[in-house]
Amino acid sequence: MTGERLLTPRFVLVTASALAYFVAIGSTLTVLPVFVEADLGGNSAEVGLSVGVFGISAAVLRPILGSIGDRRGRRFVLTVGGTIAGLGMLALVPAQSLAAVIGARLITGVGEAFTFVGAAAAAQDLAPEHRRGEAASYFSVAVYGGLAIGPVLGDWVADTYGVDAVWFVAAGMCALMVLLAQVAPGATPEMDAIPRPSTVLHRAALRPGVLLGTVLMAQSGFIAFIELHSEEVGVGIGGLAFLVFAGVVLALRLLAARVPDRVDTVVLVRAAAVASATGLAIIGLWVSPAGIVVGTVVHAFGQAFLFPALFLVVLEGASPTSRSHAIATFSMFFDIATGAGGLLLGVVAWAVGAETGAFLAGAALCLTAAFMAGPLIARARATA
Repeated sequence: MTGERLLTPRFVLVTASALAYFVAIGSTLTVLPVFVEADLGGNSAEVGLSVGVFGISAAVLRPILGSIGDRRGRRFVLTVGGTIAGLGMLALVPAQSLAAVIGARLITGVGEAFTFVGAAAAAQDLAPEHRRGEAASYFSVAVYGGLAIGPVLGDWVADTYGVDAVWFVAAGMCALMVLLAQVAPGATPEMDAIPRPSTVLHRAALRPGVLLGTVLMAQSGFIAFIELHSEEVGVGIGGLAFLVFAGVVLALRLLAARVPDRVDTVVLVRAAAVASATGLAIIGLWVSPAGIVVGTVVHAFGQAFLFPALFLVVLEGASPTSRSHAIATFSMFFDIATGAGGLLLGVVAWAVGAETGAFLAGAALCLTAAFMAGPLIARARATA
């Protein structure tokens, strides 16, 4: 941590490295589902699996690898993670079967297991104590900045140069991420004395992680099916929906960055979950271009505050020497939600014969999280 200033050059560059990584991830979001369905003949369940499977390898490895950042430094895990993620993107180039796509996505998930934890922990290392919620908001701008820029970039590259070019561009963004990440905090002599954690999962992150994962399972369905849903509506505005979603989240994260530090966490999490549910219900029930846009905006309002609010609960229960461990456990639920949510909601869409089923099931998940928020956050704080 350095002084009272948050937006130092190192903090900005670390956030920029995360942005480059999530542009890489985002550039595949609209291209991959269409590639699997149109080129490989996949059904809705297979589309959901191909989008979300990288979360499976990330979820399995992240708790095991998470504490490495506490002992080897954030720079190390960012370098390793970005390199592996880039290799996973390149593995999509020769992929001509669903099995090959799944294999490439699993490799990308290994990189994800390192990358998110390293970037999130590095941003917190460089933030003043009383501005951690604000730092989390600014860092998460990188995530949704990638969701704003990546799909538009991916669509343009695919239309102009072909699908394979998208995978090369994504790999190049991973390389840029590794370059920028060299300003992240490295290893120090004191880190040698940090013991390995006695448990695989950090207790302070479990209950906030359950809440995050429940809502993000719904978000996974949005990511996997908004492009296909918009094509069924007849307008093909999936890329625009991603841009609107990310634009709203970015604006709120930037303009209201200090809200998570000032508003009661339970109130904020419940409001966020209800807003996300409402937006998804609008998309599922108002089957029109206007329904997609309005529902996306409302859904984005909820997503804007969920992660920073829950992230603060995790940080309350984690010491600086176990920060990577706690973040790894917390973000593991992101991976589980991405993998399980895409598959689960894909099965729902397949069962009902329409992508609208995925959005309505997602709305039910968000309402479940709103109901659970009070008891789970109270228990998490008691444990901390």
